[in-house]
Amino acid sequence: MKYLIASILSLSLCHGVFAQPSSAGRAPFNQTTAWHAGGFHVDVAGVIGRSDIVLGQANKDASEALPLGNGRLGVAVWGADGLTAQLNRADTLPDRLSPGQVVVPGLAAMTQAEDFRGGLDLYNGEIQEQGGGLHAVIYVQPGTDTLVIDVTGANANVQQTAKLMLWEPRAPHAIAKARVGLLSQAWIDDQQPESSGRHFGSLSTITAQGRDVSVSVVDERTVAVSFKPYADGHYRILVGSPHFDGRQDAYATAQRALVETSAEAHRTWWHDYWHRAAPMKIESADGSGEYMENLRAIYLYAAAAEKGTEYPGSQAGVADMLSSARDAHRWAPSAFWHWNLRMMVAANLGAGVEDLNAPYFNLYRENFPAIERWTRTRMNGAPGVCVPETMRFNGRGIEYEGSWKPVTIGYNCDAGFKPYYNSRTLSTGAEVSLWIWQQYLATGDLHFLTENYPVMAASTRFLLAYQKVGTDGLLHTSPSNAHETQWDVTDPTTDLAAEKALYPVMIQAAKLLHRDSDLVRQLESALPKLPPFPRIAEQGARTLLPPSADAEGHDVIAESYAPSAAIHNAENIGLEPVWPYDLIGDSSPMFELAKRTYVHRPFIAKADWSYDPVQAARLDLGNEVRSMLLKITEDSQHSINGFANWDKEYGEFYVEQTGVTADALQEALVQDYDGFIRLAPAVPQGWNVDGSVNVRGKTRVDVQVREGHVTTAVIEAGTTGPLRIRNPWSGEAVDVVSGAAMTKVVSGATGSVITFRGVAGTRYLLVRQGTHVEDENFAPVTGTPAITAKRLGKVQIGLFALGSSSAKEVRGTVVTLGASITAGYKSTPGTDRDWPAVLAARLAEKGMRVSVLNKGISGNRLLVNGAGPSALSRFDRDVLSQPDVHWVIFSDDPINDLGSTRPAPTGDQLIDGIRLLIARAHQRHIQFFCSTLTPYEGANYWTPTGETAREQVNMFLRSEKSGCDAVIDQDSATHDPAHPTRFLPAYDSGDHLHPNDAGHRAIANAVDLSLFSR
Repeated sequence: MKYLIASILSLSLCHGVFAQPSSAGRAPFNQTTAWHAGGFHVDVAGVIGRSDIVLGQANKDASEALPLGNGRLGVAVWGADGLTAQLNRADTLPDRLSPGQVVVPGLAAMTQAEDFRGGLDLYNGEIQEQGGGLHAVIYVQPGTDTLVIDVTGANANVQQTAKLMLWEPRAPHAIAKARVGLLSQAWIDDQQPESSGRHFGSLSTITAQGRDVSVSVVDERTVAVSFKPYADGHYRILVGSPHFDGRQDAYATAQRALVETSAEAHRTWWHDYWHRAAPMKIESADGSGEYMENLRAIYLYAAAAEKGTEYPGSQAGVADMLSSARDAHRWAPSAFWHWNLRMMVAANLGAGVEDLNAPYFNLYRENFPAIERWTRTRMNGAPGVCVPETMRFNGRGIEYEGSWKPVTIGYNCDAGFKPYYNSRTLSTGAEVSLWIWQQYLATGDLHFLTENYPVMAASTRFLLAYQKVGTDGLLHTSPSNAHETQWDVTDPTTDLAAEKALYPVMIQAAKLLHRDSDLVRQLESALPKLPPFPRIAEQGARTLLPPSADAEGHDVIAESYAPSAAIHNAENIGLEPVWPYDLIGDSSPMFELAKRTYVHRPFIAKADWSYDPVQAARLDLGNEVRSMLLKITEDSQHSINGFANWDKEYGEFYVEQTGVTADALQEALVQDYDGFIRLAPAVPQGWNVDGSVNVRGKTRVDVQVREGHVTTAVIEAGTTGPLRIRNPWSGEAVDVVSGAAMTKVVSGATGSVITFRGVAGTRYLLVRQGTHVEDENFAPVTGTPAITAKRLGKVQIGLFALGSSSAKEVRGTVVTLGASITAGYKSTPGTDRDWPAVLAARLAEKGMRVSVLNKGISGNRLLVNGAGPSALSRFDRDVLSQPDVHWVIFSDDPINDLGSTRPAPTGDQLIDGIRLLIARAHQRHIQFFCSTLTPYEGANYWTPTGETAREQVNMFLRSEKSGCDAVIDQDSATHDPAHPTRFLPAYDSGDHLHPNDAGHRAIANAVDLSLFSR
């Protein structure tokens, strides 16, 4: 359920949230439309410019880097040491090593200037910065893999330098020759298990355009270029990083990379891209819609910038090609996680940039022979392919975590490996096959389907072979994983969804291509023998129920036919049939069952990759789309570039959250998962939307929504054939007209479905019968470039200027009330590294005159006395009686109640105690900020019962009904995403109960300073 984390938004999530506004009824008067002269008109530059990332101050930390790229070379740029940029490629496998960083010290005069301003111009694909009389334009050339730093306003008489460097333990070959410096390194992939034996390498090179250019080798890992600007104060630094595997002449390759193209080439490249991508503009009273629009635009920008070539630029949901973290990788850099790619595939299809999916499909097509061999060897000689969920780039089903301590190896699609996250995840091949089919439906590209058909057929043959007939006469899979959530169970919902979705599609594909008639017969025989989805009660015991339980209306879809099996990851497996498998839609008899499954799902927006908002859109739950997008964003988007950055130890950016956002927004506006076009099925209340979404048959749908009503609906037919559209004005007669002449194609359709034959290249407008479109005011969809950063609760896109109202000075005291974590136990004594002290330092750095009064007592409890009076007993003394208290942050006391009190209190008792504190604070007009309880599995007093109570308390605190004025999510800030009941190892002091210095810092950083401006 949506909760407020330091939010400036007023959010509502109550029982009635699932009731969507009807699109019937008349739209507001004086309505405008973007339809004119036979087309839907959008000022693409203006709309995309609304999502520019604005810097009111320099982004001096690597965690604030802004991205650039051309699909082959990705770059992260920030203002450290003047200006720093990291180069990244997707072809430096197996460790995805960076080709290097470039540092320009002379630009400190710009980035440290009081009048600094800058930002990322998405439409032009460039960073522009200015300050101290200097102006820089930074971009990546589209034709050559070259970063250009173009500077004007420099002192023509001052020598400038730029360093190109690597770091230990890298061992490059450094060369300085003529006006070119370069660093090259080559290696063979032969050191890890299941290595490919392929040659790889990295190459970076630098030169400058100016006067008196010279290069030098500074040390074994650094080269530098020195020069003076031209007489007019202008200079350029060119930094190349082309493909290199050690078998090319490094210097000749470097020279080719430093060839300058037109200064407008990158702009033309990006303009062409944005005019292909489906635009979207969202307006809302509280700014939430605009923020989500911004994240979608950032996703589409990043998807193009880090597309990749042979393989996807992103793996494990990480924006690898846009990294500022040197060579650090949290997850095996040689492997790809399909779960963390699929939101991007879907988002690209809906945005009409399906060409960005080419590396994804190539990953599986190119490795098809290797996957076949892996399957025969590791799956007991099974036919076909078991596509590994976590797959090395060379088609081996291995996750090799060489940076972990200890080194960890997991095998996928391996019948002999121990039960593990993806040891026997069998559904990935089916899902890849279904995305192949969706790409074909979107493009109509028969060659593409033919080329990828072997993956589909082999994935199908494997599933058929793995199924065994049970005593009930049905086909079962066992042992099999319910993805990463349950291990080695029977008939996981993921397998059943895969089979129910793939088998009919495979029959269609085989017949279309006139292949595999024997396979078609097998599939036709198997389809009636697939078991129904497993069901359990929405609450209570996790025991199987028969399908007839649906009549009672209290059942939900379970993870598998072993519903009581251990849960290992925070995935909502019961919703997989809704998305991505497209088996349950609004016309399905299981639609209400799916809605119940959503309402009672075990994990609410638990990770940056959570598919809750996408599945909410498919279930026509518009307000849930909004609340889940906001919750995931506030929990996950920790970088000002719009990316998630939850793993602070490694410092990587994650793009998966923006991918989910993009897909969810597209699904909320237009759906056609079964060939039936639905307009605005899940647009949240309070959002006005102008947008386009691509659907099957190269067709684009343009929609305008005002106050919950569709006001403009346009179909841009991409192929000739029948079109079926749900009537956007239920119960009203609808006309369909085409072209500038407004030729009537359909007259007075009154049913719920509007059907007509579309002609490729023709635009069709749907209007209420009797509407005179020419009488409506024409207004194209437009916008103006952003001029300031955006804020959503505790997160933001861009950086506000120092001294802006976002960091308004306030006065007062905040009391931190808690137990040993608040008291700073296990932080380094005498160094002020406990989280209240770090919070105080943050407030001081921002010039906010807020004092922090630490009232943490080790061993303290909420409900009963022990190590000092309980929080309930000492609230008057430690909070209400203190001078000038405006805020209180209540923290970790309840953990001691759960661990030290016998019998331990229930979650309800703890909640009642917190409510009493909230009420007492509010009586004195003190804002009460709740903190979620940090994980403590592994501590000597942890119990499963206590864990259940902790999670119940946290769910309450995050709920709209908690009464908290804000929530400081200490749990999300410190837990291990892979094991949410434990601290992230980097934050664990060692006793599994208290955070170390880094953990305290993470807690302090989870506090949004704007809370103290309210």
